Amino acid sequence: MGGAAYEILSGQLLSGASSSCKFCLFIVERCPKDALLWPFQTINIRVGNTRQGDFVVVVNEVEVENGIVYTDFVHSVASYAPPGPPLPDVGFQRTLALAKASLEQCVHGHDGCQQRAAQHSKATAPRRLIDCTNPLRPRIIAAKGTHRIYVALSYVSGGEDQPYRLSKANISSYIRRGIDPETLPQTIRDAIHVTHTLGITYLWVDGLCIIQDSQKDKRRELASMRDIYRHAYLTIDAASARKVTDGFLQNRPLYDDPELALPFPNLRGSGEQAEIGTLYISCSIKRPHRGSGAGTTTGHGSQEGTLRRLRNDKVSAVSNLTDRRRGYTGRRAWCLQETLLSTRCLVFSDLTVHLRCQTTSQNVGGAPHTHSLDVPRLPDAVFLRQPRIKRYSDEWTEIRQIWSKIVREYSRRSLSCPSDKLVACAALAETFAFALGSCYVAGLWDDGFIFHDLLWQVTSWSPRPVAYRAPSWSWASVDGEVSMLIDYLDPSLEALAEVIDCRVTAQSKKFPFGPVSDGSLILRGRLYACASGQNSPFTTLHLQLGSNRGMYNLTNQAATVTSRAHPFNHRTNLFVDIRIVQVDPFYDFEDAAHSKELWAVPIQRHILDDGSFERCEGLLIAPDTAPDVRGDAKSKRKRRGVFQRVGHFRTYNPENAWKLGWDLRWSLVTATEFELV
Repeated sequence: MGGAAYEILSGQLLSGASSSCKFCLFIVERCPKDALLWPFQTINIRVGNTRQGDFVVVVNEVEVENGIVYTDFVHSVASYAPPGPPLPDVGFQRTLALAKASLEQCVHGHDGCQQRAAQHSKATAPRRLIDCTNPLRPRIIAAKGTHRIYVALSYVSGGEDQPYRLSKANISSYIRRGIDPETLPQTIRDAIHVTHTLGITYLWVDGLCIIQDSQKDKRRELASMRDIYRHAYLTIDAASARKVTDGFLQNRPLYDDPELALPFPNLRGSGEQAEIGTLYISCSIKRPHRGSGAGTTTGHGSQEGTLRRLRNDKVSAVSNLTDRRRGYTGRRAWCLQETLLSTRCLVFSDLTVHLRCQTTSQNVGGAPHTHSLDVPRLPDAVFLRQPRIKRYSDEWTEIRQIWSKIVREYSRRSLSCPSDKLVACAALAETFAFALGSCYVAGLWDDGFIFHDLLWQVTSWSPRPVAYRAPSWSWASVDGEVSMLIDYLDPSLEALAEVIDCRVTAQSKKFPFGPVSDGSLILRGRLYACASGQNSPFTTLHLQLGSNRGMYNLTNQAATVTSRAHPFNHRTNLFVDIRIVQVDPFYDFEDAAHSKELWAVPIQRHILDDGSFERCEGLLIAPDTAPDVRGDAKSKRKRRGVFQRVGHFRTYNPENAWKLGWDLRWSLVTATEFELV
């Protein structure tokens, strides 16, 4: 948080408030009661703007207020804060004129954006576009093979019925006679209005430019999604619309008159006397009734409530603000690639209108609040399809790390159709594949670091999906947020397993980055039998060292030996030299902790300068008993040497790391090949 911090005695603060100091009174009204009990108590105060543009007041490390701060439009003090209040009338001519000016500044003034936009003159248009010349009668045109400047729309359908969608039955009518706007949902009507007002003729919307009842047309257009958004002049992001019928041009929240107007010096000014401007602070927000359509007026008297102060409901307010900054498109998986692949996005968020291009992010008209997206822009090497980067170089590694961050952001978002897990990020995968020069395998990259990518981790449990959509070793096989390791070039890393073969079978040869029908990963490594710790299988596991056979089971603090066959050996024997390593398990889903047979496969370890082992990480696997997707669906018998990933493990304890490292160094457990499906 940028801003200022200072200390003051509570007595001094109260004295200032009683002497008509506006800011002292502002702080006193929001101070925790226990901070003002004694006049000689020290109060720590911090004020400033967060990265998202919110004005925050922190008293004794507690956030007591959250609102907006802005200055005069023309005053030089505007270099310290947004110049002017929010723009509530986002659908009106004035706001869209400001948006158009921001776009022209981006097109003609940003070198990076000009370089990326140069591809538009060479690219061909999508197969179909909506002609918005007459917004009262838009129509579909065939644009394949032509060069057109067009706008794309990113939105949330919200599971609504779509009788308007393009189909085999209405395509001829939509081309010859056009479309009655009254039959279209409000979000698409608003997009047509914005496109026309910005002076652009053509618009691309998936529901009207892809024949929805033709699987052939869907597959073809989905495979072209990367180019559709990359080559668009602009993408309209309908972030404020929860569903397609909502629209996104309603008047935005109306802030109350500023609660505080403070004189503020321009310290950057030159000369003996600094220029004095005015800084406005507003913390209450009015939310108007959601209207329908561009320029809908709701009136200033309509109010659904006020933004609750953080001191009363801190968690709720923070969550609410975060969700509003991200918008509804910021929670939808499909929309992530639409945002990242676009040269520039005009975001109609719940609070303001925001322009995000490849050079900067700014609110239209300098209004407060920033649209929040926690994923970096794509590097030029990825976006512009420059010559492939040298593998394992710093730039190549950075791109791999960005992919890992994208996976985390993508996996936390929602999908109305779970089978689209690999489909909704296929355009991004295709874009990265060219830059990395690596083979894409169901969300991972088959290169020198695939063993590193295998150690992904779910942040919260969801049931294992019943329908097959990816092999178990892929993060796409589970639901929920997934985090991946990013320390690819850490010199302390040592691989403990070898990838012998990795392959997936795409459902369609014309859509190689899309859904898969099966996948196989053959590893060569060491398998250690696992037993639950005495407290809970969710917190500790014990690995048996020194042999390929058997398993320990700790019961009532006494070690007992249970004979169990190694999956590649038909004979069993009991142990004499008992040694146990305790590891921390991280399961992919809750039922995995209760697997009857569990094996650990060390994948990599971190070696310190003195040769000791800091930690070891690996996979937790169980015999595959699921129906073979390539064979008899009724067959559920255990297949020898074939496993599924059910989680991963780490060991941080130096003693356990040393014992496991010693066992691996002296190869007391024989490495063997096995298959993960």
